[in-house]
Amino acid sequence: MPALTAAVGAANVACLEIDPSGLAGDAEARTVVDRLRAPAHAVDVAAIVSGRSDLAAQTGCDGAVIGPDGLEFREARALLGDDAIIGVVAGGSRHDAMLAGERGAGFVALDPDPDLIGWWVEVVEVPCVAMAVDDMDAARLCAAAGADFVALRDPVWSHPLGTAAGVQAAAALLAGTIPAP
Repeated sequence: MPALTAAVGAANVACLEIDPSGLAGDAEARTVVDRLRAPAHAVDVAAIVSGRSDLAAQTGCDGAVIGPDGLEFREARALLGDDAIIGVVAGGSRHDAMLAGERGAGFVALDPDPDLIGWWVEVVEVPCVAMAVDDMDAARLCAAAGADFVALRDPVWSHPLGTAAGVQAAAALLAGTIPAP
């Protein structure tokens, strides 16, 4: 099964990131991406593929999330076109984040560090995603620091009341309508 990340903002899920790295091969990856893309699109959620701009292009996804390499960015843009979402993982590197913004990234994925996120939103207009956020309290802190979106896995997919309840809880928390757990 691929790793799935839901990028949640105060208005609910904005994007579904599909990571095909754990799948057996290209045929299985295409099948899984197709199965996940369709229901995401049915509810106006963008579907992007992690690390595989070629697969995103082949399957009609909305974009890809790639590493900070400039060549990889140019290749992704060439494959996906000007309207595609190309997110760049900068992690904790301010330098990589700045380069991604200069290249035209649709968003920059940063470590869930409120200080780093706060710096980014003060300096740059490119949206940022707090990536790999492991709990709802960290999500709240990242949102309070100014993250445009928070990429959640376990708090959404492993919510005790189900995925829909996880999304609703995350969206409400990020909108400030419920306190942190």
